[in-house]
Amino acid sequence: LDYVFLARFDQEFRSLTARAFIERLLVKQLNCRHLVIGDDFRFGCDRSGDFALLQQAGKEFGFQVEQTPTVSLAEDRVSSTRIRQAIQSGDCALAEHLLGRPFMISGHVRHGDKIGRTLDFPTANLSLNRQVSPLAGIYAVKVHGLGEQPLFGAANVGTRPAVNGRENRIEVHILDFKGDIYGRRIGVEFCHKLRAETNFPSLDALKAAIANDVLATRAYFQRVEHD
Repeated sequence: LDYVFLARFDQEFRSLTARAFIERLLVKQLNCRHLVIGDDFRFGCDRSGDFALLQQAGKEFGFQVEQTPTVSLAEDRVSSTRIRQAIQSGDCALAEHLLGRPFMISGHVRHGDKIGRTLDFPTANLSLNRQVSPLAGIYAVKVHGLGEQPLFGAANVGTRPAVNGRENRIEVHILDFKGDIYGRRIGVEFCHKLRAETNFPSLDALKAAIANDVLATRAYFQRVEHD
């Protein structure tokens, strides 16, 4: 992709009629010449716009409309909703199967609360930049961008209730790794969900849980390598 146009889905955008969506967004702002859409695509207020309306508008404004057929796997339709449900349920293998690639989140490593290092488990922190995420819990992950080969890690995704956290973020403890990577861009590939995010009565209990998560992560990747 050369460009991605991310529309702010606010009240004004939500209230656009299908006709206004075509004239204002597709014609005036994007200068559309060829439009590719899914076979179930609906748009405009109350989902009043459809493929037939776009075809009609294309003849009027001089753009072509191409329809892509539904893709099915195991007799079920592949959709963003189904992928989110797979991620939410912790089925990383199904999410990868539906996407055609591993599910990954990328970002720049930022400064955190430095709590991990006091527990002997320093973490690389990434912002999720969204209030609601289908991801939540502890995962065995691969970390890309720090060498020729990905590194293994254990990642916590969520608000960190055990330390009274509020912000949704990703914290990754990279196994057997030391180094200053603040500001570096990394990709976190989610391979296997270990458990749900949990509140703990003390930092000692949290430290013990993280130690178990690290052991579980090592065991998971050892199984994968031997399969």
